[in-house]
Amino acid sequence: MSARVEMLKDVAPETSAVWYGRLARYAGWLAIGLGFLTLLPTVGADPAWGAFLIVVGLIAQRVTAPTALALYAVMLGWAGLINGLFGRQSMAGALFLATLITALAGAAAYRSGPRLWPAAPGLAWGSLILACTAALTLIAAFGGSLLAFFTGWYFDARVADYLAAAGVHQSVLAVGLAIGAAMQPSSPRWAAVLGAIGAVTGILAYLSLLLLAQG
Repeated sequence: MSARVEMLKDVAPETSAVWYGRLARYAGWLAIGLGFLTLLPTVGADPAWGAFLIVVGLIAQRVTAPTALALYAVMLGWAGLINGLFGRQSMAGALFLATLITALAGAAAYRSGPRLWPAAPGLAWGSLILACTAALTLIAAFGGSLLAFFTGWYFDARVADYLAAAGVHQSVLAVGLAIGAAMQPSSPRWAAVLGAIGAVTGILAYLSLLLLAQG
């Protein structure tokens, strides 16, 4: 009898883990679909946001369920923050609620079978690399704009906007990967920590300039 109870205890977490894995994969395909929809000219949305959704959805197909849900939570939280800054409070509130639900689902997914989630050192390194490329992209965007302002050198404002959006979305993705790496015990934590610090710095710089631009 006790052996059967132990077996049921082992099977239940694995069943829950499989369910969370399917949820994460389906949500990833939804993100990919929304990303391609956003890229349509008739929609008129930010192309960088569409590309960001597609990348997150693709990554979610290759990582564990807790990491994928962490990525979704960061993505939704960022969308809620941006909507709040632009005065769309109802949308921001809905997105923050979705962020909370997704974060709770990620925590539940992790608890459903921590021994089932393998080490993923690539997440930590990916966070650090993305933080570095994001910094370079943001420097190119802000530096080009400043150079054009002080020297009169032509620098298309749309290019600067695209670069800035690409840089900040790389930073947001780096934060998500860093959180995902924290869920993998064998990951190089120092790389994830450095990636998170660099990414948050880039996000704060972007938000500061965005608020200054709004006056």
